[in-house]
Amino acid sequence: MRGETSQDAWETRRRARRNSRAGQKSIDERSRNTYYESAFSDSLAIYMLALAVDFDYHDLRERDYPLLAAPALAERLRHVSTLFPANQGYEFQILYRRKG
Repeated sequence: MRGETSQDAWETRRRARRNSRAGQKSIDERSRNTYYESAFSDSLAIYMLALAVDFDYHDLRERDYPLLAAPALAERLRHVSTLFPANQGYEFQILYRRKG
């Protein structure tokens, strides 16, 4: 899925997929691993933010890279919530539309 949740993740993904000689695609393993770490830490940070306050994901948008689509982010956050369930008294919800 195109788009990312931070500039770091966007840049490392781009570096990992950089084209090499004769149009063949090669994967830079170091950048790929850094991308995985960035994507996971971004998802974890957004999940922790969602546990503390209600926020609109589009408020995190920066102009230097395309934002990850909401369904893709929701899938990442669901995985993080299975790894780190909310404490008692906290609730994690994914809402696609804000109520007026």
